[in-house]
Amino acid sequence: GDDPMGGMGGMMGALDPALPERLHTAVIDLHCGLLNNMASILLNTGKVDRAIQRLSETIALRPDDKTALSRRAKAYWKANKVGSCEHDITTLLGLEPEHKDALKLKKQVDIKNASYDKKQKDMFKGMFS
Repeated sequence: GDDPMGGMGGMMGALDPALPERLHTAVIDLHCGLLNNMASILLNTGKVDRAIQRLSETIALRPDDKTALSRRAKAYWKANKVGSCEHDITTLLGLEPEHKDALKLKKQVDIKNASYDKKQKDMFKGMFS
């Protein structure tokens, strides 16, 4: 039909396979840009979990989207999901080893992990000796 979205009202998974590749790529790029912008607004208004959802949608479409990875790492940090934050930092640094935001956040994560490790050692210090 005439609807390039296959009647799905913009659902990215329903793009018409007959669309020329350039148009398909342009639609995905636009969609990812919109998701990134929505996530930025959600983060700025304290809606961290919803921001993570939007950023995850972007990353599912574009796994190498550095903006989305950086924002999601920051969102995971805000949500105290340190393991997920570390995963995104590692992915981001794999794409761009000198990414300033990722390096800054990695320092914060390393400090938090070192503090946690020390607390664990102190807590169990006398238990097994």
